[in-house]
Amino acid sequence: MNDWKCYPASLDDFEDMRVVLDEVADAVMIPPDIMIKLELGFEEAVVNVINYSGSDRIWIKVAAVDNRFNIEIVDHGVAFNPLVVNDPRASDDSPLEEREPGGFGIFLIKQTFDELDYRREMFEGAPANHLSLALRLDGDDAQT
Repeated sequence: MNDWKCYPASLDDFEDMRVVLDEVADAVMIPPDIMIKLELGFEEAVVNVINYSGSDRIWIKVAAVDNRFNIEIVDHGVAFNPLVVNDPRASDDSPLEEREPGGFGIFLIKQTFDELDYRREMFEGAPANHLSLALRLDGDDAQT
């Protein structure tokens, strides 16, 4: 069964994209503290793709399997591996009011999810960015 959902890569469609996350989370009764992390990480990843990939479509697949919540995001935009980016502003010692806005999305995603994977591969007949994010749902191993 193909669980991929395709959306226009537009901020106007973000709420429709988030519905799939909410439906799966509700079905497995995700606790509120974990749901906050999922929503925030999902938003950062999806909004970054919409704003920077140059793709006109985005595919999303969400599943809860074996005590893990998995999110997969695919786009046909410019090749970009967010996992190799070190955000210099994340370790900036200057006061917050003096820093340039933005730039913390990738850092936040890396801090939120337990497992991250990126690959460039063929998808729907064209080269695509494929980002996989997983968060463990068990209290003993999940990040705090």
